[in-house]
Amino acid sequence: MSDAMFELILNELKEIKAEQQEIKTQQQQMRAQQQEMRVEHQTNYGELKQALFETLETVKRIETAQHSFDQTTNKRIDTLESGLELLNRRQFKLEIEMEMLKSR
Repeated sequence: MSDAMFELILNELKEIKAEQQEIKTQQQQMRAQQQEMRVEHQTNYGELKQALFETLETVKRIETAQHSFDQTTNKRIDTLESGLELLNRRQFKLEIEMEMLKSR
């Protein structure tokens, strides 16, 4: 083989090696990006998980407050209903007494 042929083969091999190196560099960049994405997703997952727990705690506090409010409101309503019932009885007795006085 001639020197020209060897030179041509050597140049082809150098080009292949350069392309191979470029592919390796791109692959390393892709791996780095992939790792960055994993870290970002883990961070986002952690933040989402924290927000979910905070929301759950808030809902629990609201439920507790609502339950307490319902109990207090029901007690007040029961008390008012008892008072109204008592007033209705008294009014009824007074009406009966007034009717009895009118009929005399």
